[in-house]
Amino acid sequence: MVQSLKKFVENSIFPIALFDQEMNYLSISSSWQKMFHGTENTIGKNHYDFFPDLPRHWVEAHQAGLRGKIIRGLDEPYALPNGKHGWHRWQVSPWYTENNLIGGILISTEDVTLQKEREIELSLILARFELVQQAAKIGVWDWDLRQSNMVLNAEYYTLHGLDTNEDHSFDDYLNLILEEDRPRVRQMIEMAMTGECDYEGEFRIHRKNDGKLRWLKTIGKVSFDEQGAPCRSYGAVYDITEQKLLSLKQLEEVAESYEKIFDSFHEGIWVIDNNAITTYVNKPMSDMLGLAQSEMLGKSIISYVEPELRHLAMSKFSDRREGI
Repeated sequence: MVQSLKKFVENSIFPIALFDQEMNYLSISSSWQKMFHGTENTIGKNHYDFFPDLPRHWVEAHQAGLRGKIIRGLDEPYALPNGKHGWHRWQVSPWYTENNLIGGILISTEDVTLQKEREIELSLILARFELVQQAAKIGVWDWDLRQSNMVLNAEYYTLHGLDTNEDHSFDDYLNLILEEDRPRVRQMIEMAMTGECDYEGEFRIHRKNDGKLRWLKTIGKVSFDEQGAPCRSYGAVYDITEQKLLSLKQLEEVAESYEKIFDSFHEGIWVIDNNAITTYVNKPMSDMLGLAQSEMLGKSIISYVEPELRHLAMSKFSDRREGI
């Protein structure tokens, strides 16, 4: 029994060591030798002579194994006498003699240092990314469409004025959007879900916590499974209120400068929109009609045409609007 165990350990490609009840080495694999002992001879020597400063819980695990228990450790750090540091997973198992008595323990271990280093590196990258998101005030969402589960970062809640301690449904987010913007947002979502385009758009919301009006821009993608059904949606959202206000201010300044130029003309100027509604008239124009500029704004130009000619005027206006 012992000989077969020794052979099994010696031929194993994994780091394994076989001990008697006194924790003396009976057999080790080549990978255990390389990992813990280098070129030192270990057979017949005591484990604690090589590692006199083992953590207490490891020694207790050895003793528990000698009493017939199986003990495991996951992703624990280790430090070897040669200065090597790392992480490993291990298991202590009792082995039995032909008389079904505990003859000692078998310790197996797996070096997971590379995996842990990658996990630590990834966590650092994610932490930096979270800082970037916070600094840039970018909200991020990841929506599992199959499980109806949505993962949001802290900035997403802040942008919408939501409490992070409360659960929120997808409809809760839609209800924050201004009613007149909501159909357009629903259409963008539907088009993204059918694969027609990525999800991208601008819309206005009333933040839940303070009711303030904010402009948001969102960019997202939808992933599809092998059957072509949408399975995941993910993307980012950020506040563009200040840019919008700046753009509106610039437009107002441009409009004001044009009005000043038009007001200096002696000729009458009358500006209408696509629906024939008056948006601007200069003073010479209003004086010709004997009206105030203010009372003309917002009224249809057709209303100033003789009643019997209004149908014709509207027809002519429609043709010009269509470029005919």
